[in-house]
Amino acid sequence: MIANNINLQQLRLFLKVLETKNISEVARVEDLSASLVSRQLKQLEENLGTALFYRNTRAITPTDLGLQFAETATQMLRLFDNAMLKIHNQSEEISGTVRLNVPVLFGQKHIAKHLSELKQRYPKLNIQLTQTDRFVDPMSDSTDILVRINTLIDNTLKAKIIAKQQYFLVASPDYLTEKGTPKTWSDLTALDGLFYRGHTGMLRWLAKIEGKWQPISAQETLVSNNADTLIQATINKMGVLMMPDWAVADELLTGKLVRIFPDVEISSQIWGSNNICIKKKKKFGPKKLA
Repeated sequence: MIANNINLQQLRLFLKVLETKNISEVARVEDLSASLVSRQLKQLEENLGTALFYRNTRAITPTDLGLQFAETATQMLRLFDNAMLKIHNQSEEISGTVRLNVPVLFGQKHIAKHLSELKQRYPKLNIQLTQTDRFVDPMSDSTDILVRINTLIDNTLKAKIIAKQQYFLVASPDYLTEKGTPKTWSDLTALDGLFYRGHTGMLRWLAKIEGKWQPISAQETLVSNNADTLIQATINKMGVLMMPDWAVADELLTGKLVRIFPDVEISSQIWGSNNICIKKKKKFGPKKLA
């Protein structure tokens, strides 16, 4: 019964009055009335069934039992504050399982190298990464974060465009030294072409010529459903390749590949496409992954 009637404010006010020996000063610091502080102390004493202070018109001093109880009250408040701090820290820490689903090459180029950093930042996070180019229904598949390169069709999904991709025509410098750098679109048709074929078919080449999208091409030399294989083949002087900027950024930076017709807008479809990160709402432990 006693525990049910004692509150934390009474304990904190008791310890502050014990420290300052001045009810008015405690009331000022806590922005309370002196009568409220006195009333709280009185209720605490009534609940304990004993006096904690000697009071007169000039001073307030603790009783022996008041000094003994102060040790217990201090321990109680410390335990409570530590418990609250622990709960707060746990609620701030991201934990649980996050399921990522990303395209194969995009995962290799831009996700894999950041997984270690993600784990170091959130050590209690369990990461499940699936790399696939197949269609995934974000509403039925058990995926928390889905990255796809396409236009957003279903506007009911919570999605964020993380980048707008561009397509480049690329080749190795050695290949162009041997075959010659094309100056016209007819020059391009005489070169070897490396083409990506996905589940929707061959990736066609388009160029914006005089404000209109027109098909362009080269001699079909290699067709593959693996973008990394095509990139390696291009580095090895097999021909000309069309790839999105994020797929060949490293190779362009190191000089293993160079762009052809860099001033012309290249695409695989007239309307272009975007990298889209689709997030399904999910809690990770006490806190959501933002």
